[in-house]
Amino acid sequence: MEKPMVPRFGVTIDLALREPSFVLIGVLLGALGLWAGAPQGADALMAILVSVRASIRRQPGRRS
Repeated sequence: MEKPMVPRFGVTIDLALREPSFVLIGVLLGALGLWAGAPQGADALMAILVSVRASIRRQPGRRS
């Protein structure tokens, strides 16, 4: 049985907006997806993935 992916102690997940051009592309892709009739969940997910930079860091000296 697989364990669910959850953040453990000592792991930090950072979310930051990308440069303005990427945010604009994400918004435009979201609008295009809504106009084309894509499912709203998939449409919003794609816009978020394009617009946000995610990084996962492990803090040294902490065991998980």
